[in-house]
Amino acid sequence: MTGDSRSKISLVTHPVRARVLLTLMRRELTTQEMADLLPDVSKTSLYRHIRELAEAGVIKVVGETAIRGTVEKRFAVQSNAVTFSNEDLLDAGHEEYLRLISGLLESVLAVVQGYLARKEPTLAEDTLFRVNAANLTDEEFWALRKQLTDLLSSARDNPAAPGRRRRVISLLAVPDEGPVSKEEAEK
Repeated sequence: MTGDSRSKISLVTHPVRARVLLTLMRRELTTQEMADLLPDVSKTSLYRHIRELAEAGVIKVVGETAIRGTVEKRFAVQSNAVTFSNEDLLDAGHEEYLRLISGLLESVLAVVQGYLARKEPTLAEDTLFRVNAANLTDEEFWALRKQLTDLLSSARDNPAAPGRRRRVISLLAVPDEGPVSKEEAEK
């Protein structure tokens, strides 16, 4: 993301806008379809957040249909609009980054809650939840991050097709302590 990155990161950190973006990822939807998928968000609020995201260039209109004297718009996430460079994140700072992560995690949790509310019988087969810890050098972590990113990118490019379901996959990796010193490693 270039230009006014801080304001775009701030824009994305709002919980409703984060949910709109997650709802739109890898698909095109009308405002009504989004409202159906986000029933706890009032239509007034949803329309306002869609307008703000569109004005900022984060989402775009990808189609229009005339219906009963009005125009229904289909929206999609603008390509790379929510991809932030290292510089963007450093410019935003730690507190803004925390708000970004929190908003996106809240959005993922809302998807999980919606799935669980449907009480589908294939819970164990349909979901994946793992929490792990690994001791990695920076170089080992960067290699793992690249492998995971490449793997997710290849799956992300699958077109919608019969038998396929849209699945939200979220990864978060963060060091929970400082680097181990040579002396600590030898203990």
